[in-house]
Amino acid sequence: MAFDSYFFETLFRTLALGTVVATLATFSGVFAAWTVERSDLPARATWARLLALPYSIPGYLIGMAAIAAANQIGARVYGFWGMALVESAVAFAFPFLEVRATLVRMDPALEEAARMSGASPARVFAKITVPLALPAVGNGWILAFLYAVSSFGVPALICLPDRKPVLTTWIYSSLRMGGEQGLREAAVVALLLLALCGSLLFAAHRIRARAKWVSGGLRANRPTVTRLSPFAKTFAFSSVALFFVITSLAPWLVLLFSGLAPIAGSFAPSTWTFRNFEYVIFGLPDFKDGLLHSTGLALLAPFLIVAGGFC
Repeated sequence: MAFDSYFFETLFRTLALGTVVATLATFSGVFAAWTVERSDLPARATWARLLALPYSIPGYLIGMAAIAAANQIGARVYGFWGMALVESAVAFAFPFLEVRATLVRMDPALEEAARMSGASPARVFAKITVPLALPAVGNGWILAFLYAVSSFGVPALICLPDRKPVLTTWIYSSLRMGGEQGLREAAVVALLLLALCGSLLFAAHRIRARAKWVSGGLRANRPTVTRLSPFAKTFAFSSVALFFVITSLAPWLVLLFSGLAPIAGSFAPSTWTFRNFEYVIFGLPDFKDGLLHSTGLALLAPFLIVAGGFC
């Protein structure tokens, strides 16, 4: 395998994808985490559960929904930025959950002391909350980066048609090519990707180990929430609702309407039919096998992971 311009272009595209996705996901995730934990946003507990849903949604499903929606409105989602936006919608959950967990565990004494000393909410956030949550922010960024560079489903759907490969799709293409050359290329690229992910996982472990002092243990009281102005509350509520629509609600609705449509791109309710569902569930012989295998793996994998954790 030659380390030529094609290799470096693919490597750079992969690293750029991880950086863009992790940065977008971290900014939105930190904002959402602070909003549901430290502001007087209505129904904060409900929003906290809803915003965690992308963690359980496979990225390629959101990619399929993005392609279907883009085709319906005549837009183009293929390419680097389309892939980055779709990946960010899934990776958003990593920094959100990391930072929210830290805010839940964080001892509120320092924040309360700063408020009692006359510090404004903005100053408390900048001088107390952010420094204490910074390890979780860094850890969330790394997890989002790892998700993006190791993802295959979304790049295969959005990037391969545009002939803009990343490392994971290069591995797949090399294996599909077969032969000794294809296997060697796939092995080398896989080892490079493994080394990259392993080094970042080690960094995340070091960050988590140094952040243990942030936790205040079992808290006896909740921190005082920041009272938002009417404009700020409207903005926060609209932003959180938009995050939920983009990352969870819209993809499911688009896929549902696509499944009900008799032909691709026909979303008119008058034409909806369940024939597609009947064909997949009762007409495809591979559906039952796929459902059985997926369910078996979903039940077996957690058991093996938990068992391995005790070993």
